[in-house]
Amino acid sequence: SNRVLIGPPTLLDVDIITGDRIIWCGRPQDLLDRGPLFIQVRAHGEAVPVATAKVENGELIVETAARIRGVAAGQAMVLYEGETVLGSATICRTGVQ
Repeated sequence: SNRVLIGPPTLLDVDIITGDRIIWCGRPQDLLDRGPLFIQVRAHGEAVPVATAKVENGELIVETAARIRGVAAGQAMVLYEGETVLGSATICRTGVQ
């Protein structure tokens, strides 16, 4: 959009992350019913607790239990149960609840 928005860093915080191009390590309906779940959006970043996770219209929609700063479309999100990878998706949208 060729716009630069200047404001406080908290404007970069999101708690809803939507991803497409989902890759599952098993059957999605079985995986999302497990818990507790976590997502990671940076290779060496912290795993963040997931409040809810669902699939709608081929997209993985995750609401995190805490806000994450600086998440952008094109990044990968990886869904975990403990240290077990359940799946991943390419982030296509972010937002706040």
